[in-house]
Amino acid sequence: MLPTHLGKFFKRSAPRQSSVRTRCDFGSPWVRLAWLLTLKHNRQDLDLIYDLTEIAASEPDCPGATEAVGIMYGIQNDQGAFIPSLAFCPLDKKNVETLFPSFIGAFTRFPSSVKVDRICTLRMNSKRFPKYLDILVNIDDKARSSGSRGATRKPDLQPLIDLADRFAYKQECQRDRILLDQTWYFPPSLPELIVCEECFDEVIYPAIKRGSPVAERFNKTLQPPVPAMADKSSCQLYSPRMRRVWEKSVKNEDWEYLKRRVRERREVESDLRARQKEIQRMLQKGGGIYAGAGRVDRERLKKELDSIESEWAEWE
Repeated sequence: MLPTHLGKFFKRSAPRQSSVRTRCDFGSPWVRLAWLLTLKHNRQDLDLIYDLTEIAASEPDCPGATEAVGIMYGIQNDQGAFIPSLAFCPLDKKNVETLFPSFIGAFTRFPSSVKVDRICTLRMNSKRFPKYLDILVNIDDKARSSGSRGATRKPDLQPLIDLADRFAYKQECQRDRILLDQTWYFPPSLPELIVCEECFDEVIYPAIKRGSPVAERFNKTLQPPVPAMADKSSCQLYSPRMRRVWEKSVKNEDWEYLKRRVRERREVESDLRARQKEIQRMLQKGGGIYAGAGRVDRERLKKELDSIESEWAEWE
């Protein structure tokens, strides 16, 4: 920030008490995008960031992966029908309109009679979120550049609709969440390497098309896990770390390396889940190794849970 002409807007804040919880606003992808757009368009102010701050203060939080029961917005096709795979909460609708003015007027509030999936498309905890942002940036750029004398033309929403259609009938990767009664892709000789449909299409299938002998070991159809993995089924290739392991094994045609790292990860995952489950059990029952005078040291247990999450973040 300081090397830019906008550094003058930033000042060191006054010290806060240790009991006051503080969060960096630049941790938000929306704020980071506002900053990048400010630089891209050579703006001389921070109005985009200020506007996002005001929106966040006035609108309810995005419902995330929870189906919303309140006001939601969608996009209609030329026949007036709503695109079933696109839904936007009021917060994210305003964020989009603020950062991409060409989208003003593109969203229509869902009537209560319309039966659509009301899970916000732009939820930040989704792996698909960055892909949607890239599409929004491209659409707005084209609308700006094709307008006459600086005017913004109506955006071509078809790329956004096409992206939503690609995702519409494919379950989003649930990362390390254990799923029962689910089908997966996996190599029969390494059933621990369970991969969801989305990650298979993104990572495995391209390697199969390139003729990789490592990728060829995978089943080509979705199948239930082997009995030993039935209650341990979660995607193993969603994280950047494991994707790097995959790419290295494919590049070097090193199946043994992949097998070793997958089983190593599985062992750590199993151990951390067991520890997490035991701590959660103690928190619920109010007893356990940290109980004193009939009480549980809840803060210590919660810190242990945080420590487990941090350790898993390094391994996943």
